Amino acid sequence: MGPIGAGQGKRRPDKLDVQARVKYQRQQLVEHRNKQLAVNPDPVRKLSLSSSGDSGYNSPQTPSPNLSRFESVKALPSAVEYEYPAPPIDIESSSLDTEHPLYCTDSVELIPLLDANGQDTGLLLKTLPESLEAKGKEGKKAWALKSLENEAYAFKHIPSSEKLVQCFGMHTINERRGILLEKIQGSTLEDKFKELRVLHQEKVINSIQFRTATQRLLCQAAECMKVVHDAGFMHADFRPHNLMYDTQKKHLRLIDLGTTTHVGEKARPGHEWFVDPAAVSFKVNDRRRYMSTPPAGREELNKFSERELEELPRGAMTEPKVDIYGLGQMAYMQGLSDGEDPEIFTLGANISGIRANTELAIQRQFSSLPVRYQKFPVLPLHLDRKMFPKHELAKAVRQTDTAKKIGRDYIQFVNATLAPLRDNRSTIDEVLALPYMQMSLFQSNLADQVLNTSTDKYRTIEQERIRKETLKWNSPRT
Repeated sequence: MGPIGAGQGKRRPDKLDVQARVKYQRQQLVEHRNKQLAVNPDPVRKLSLSSSGDSGYNSPQTPSPNLSRFESVKALPSAVEYEYPAPPIDIESSSLDTEHPLYCTDSVELIPLLDANGQDTGLLLKTLPESLEAKGKEGKKAWALKSLENEAYAFKHIPSSEKLVQCFGMHTINERRGILLEKIQGSTLEDKFKELRVLHQEKVINSIQFRTATQRLLCQAAECMKVVHDAGFMHADFRPHNLMYDTQKKHLRLIDLGTTTHVGEKARPGHEWFVDPAAVSFKVNDRRRYMSTPPAGREELNKFSERELEELPRGAMTEPKVDIYGLGQMAYMQGLSDGEDPEIFTLGANISGIRANTELAIQRQFSSLPVRYQKFPVLPLHLDRKMFPKHELAKAVRQTDTAKKIGRDYIQFVNATLAPLRDNRSTIDEVLALPYMQMSLFQSNLADQVLNTSTDKYRTIEQERIRKETLKWNSPRT
């Protein structure tokens, strides 16, 4: 395939450096918005629902006409409000360790909190980076602050749990406003999954240990999700990066509630790999992403107008089953990946490293969903070669064989959580009742043994790899 925009001086996006990739991604978003406005000046009209009841997708297998997109959520009670726990230290005498931030992006920064003696308190302030104070970044700063305020709102309306990071409310420390959170000792689920894949590939752990540890992590992830769903919320960015494995509590804990919304509000979908295709389709066309600054009030940003209630597709609505898709994606990628890089389910859409392109590819694929995903499960137990086009058949055979080795319970779990059509997906209570979520005491103990030692074993492998690479480059060349 030739370079994108051949003859116009454009280079392939996979050949661009980091800054050029960011610029290219922004350019793609602007071009997409201009095309949308050229076709239809009113993006909301573009999202009008077809005769199908599921997510704006005109499926030949139309669900029951009695299915209502919004009627089921209008009568739900408003979110219950809880009190933040008191911080375990004196905030007035504390200071921020701005020289050693734990995590920093262009929109958020995690800064450790020090006590009066300069010692680490085990707390973090999640705040805006100082780079957003620069001229011309007022809009980006306003959206980043809105995300922090939304996260604080979610923590105030979801009961405290050991399965969530603990929040102590909004505070101003050293003239920096942000959310005060506990610092979890451990690594993300993304890192934990990678450790297990590498250890399995290097034959440090066997297949039974790998699959049991993965199953244990997925069970814990589902338990974290249930806390949010039971409070009437959807996390909307339920992915491995937002789950931490607490090495002290030996359990996963959910973090980053910046995209969390209450059932009945407009969805704020996160990463396109871990929210369902209907939510991705809405995200591509969401008018809010084109606003330079967000509305001042929460209701104005998240509530539906009467017109939107009639016209927006189901993908626009906060619905807990969006998170279920993320859980299924985790099981799919960890179970079917061969080696260090994860295998991602994308409805057969071709994805790239540019997120805007990936969103558009998934949206296009979902708008004309292949018959393969309309009539058959994601992982068919018995493979019929007629299900797949020729170019997908070899991969399908390999995945089906791998899934069968894991077991029928795994196949049932993936099909119940990763179904492209939302009405075919299970709720969190139904997921927790699946056989794959039931682990014996022996399995749990075996998984804990693997998880407790996986990080050290992975570091040993990485250190040996670095040592060999160093010797290779320092050895005299002939």
